[in-house]
Amino acid sequence: MNVDIYFIYNCIIMILSVSGAFLASSARHRHRFFGYIIWLISNGAIALNFWIDGNLPMTLTFIIYEIFNIRGVWSNTSNEIKIKIKKRFGC
Repeated sequence: MNVDIYFIYNCIIMILSVSGAFLASSARHRHRFFGYIIWLISNGAIALNFWIDGNLPMTLTFIIYEIFNIRGVWSNTSNEIKIKIKKRFGC
């Protein structure tokens, strides 16, 4: 049985990426937060793969995706804090 570690690694990254996309589209703040974190990890791994392969355009694409994911985490966290403040003070 010949197991290709690189293939298994890419399958894991694909599953993480799809899971992150699913969670990031959730209506619940906590699910979105974890979805963006999973996306950060998977997109970083994908960017690293493209960097190792010497594919600069795709590396840059996934670095830009990382920036958008950080923005998504920041926006989601900010909204969650705003909601907690509104609930606490009845605004």
